[in-house]
Amino acid sequence: MEAESTFSYSSLNQPTNQILYLTVIRSNTHMLSLKVMALLPKNNYMRYIHLLITLTIVFLSCSTSANEKLISVATLNDYAPFCFAAEGSKSNQFIPVGQDAVGFSGYSWDVFRASFHKMGYSIHLSVTPWARALNALQQGKVDILFPAGKNIERLKVFDYSEQPISKINFALYVNADNAIEWQGLKTLESLTVGVKRGFNYGDEWHSSSNIIKYDVTSTRQGFKMLASNRIDALLGYEYSWDYFLKQAGWKHRYRKLAILDSTHEYLASLKTNPRGETLFKAFEQGKKQLKESGELDKLKQKWFGDN
Repeated sequence: MEAESTFSYSSLNQPTNQILYLTVIRSNTHMLSLKVMALLPKNNYMRYIHLLITLTIVFLSCSTSANEKLISVATLNDYAPFCFAAEGSKSNQFIPVGQDAVGFSGYSWDVFRASFHKMGYSIHLSVTPWARALNALQQGKVDILFPAGKNIERLKVFDYSEQPISKINFALYVNADNAIEWQGLKTLESLTVGVKRGFNYGDEWHSSSNIIKYDVTSTRQGFKMLASNRIDALLGYEYSWDYFLKQAGWKHRYRKLAILDSTHEYLASLKTNPRGETLFKAFEQGKKQLKESGELDKLKQKWFGDN
């Protein structure tokens, strides 16, 4: 994907000087933006403009090799303890090697960031609701989406890393006083089950047609709807949903009816992205270094304890 650089400038007249505002945007998934403000003498004004633009072109040329070590990634904002944003955090951040995101954390993020930093990659991070993050990858606006599960539909358009970044169970929750007994998916026929919009729950769930599936926008909304009997059950990702219930103090209100299935989650890239394979290999090599150094075990202990 070839980069396009856009130059624009504007000026503000002063009695003896002219203030020049020069903006340079290098656009594609490897984003670079440079804004320069200069106080220039009115005499030989155009000469200074040409000089400043020339220096900027040199800057962009020198940055080409750095851009090759820049990865753009989209992920979700409410998937604790894997990926989650604190209140007031930035939705778009640039994270150089050796630094961490501001107001964003989680096990999967730590593994992702540390693996790519091991390989010398800086990261442009976009944190959004999952459906929007998924769309960003589909539109080619980012290199990588994570953590992403596999299903038949996604495999048509996405490639995946060989190494997973996390593992999850698909758990079905009901109200604590609900006496329903699990007898397979037929138990849910004609019932309304809440699911997080855009989430993957496996091919068996995707192909089931006798269950009323109701999209919810957040874990909190799903459990509130379950508590008010607006839905009969809620399907979720076990460790993340359990983490939410513990933090909210709601564990006593619900019970797990069944574990439907389990899956690993990976890094996903659009099949048409020529950088995909290179980025996957970088992640896998970086993660291998984390494992060999013992850092990966420390991250597991940090986020999951002895579980």
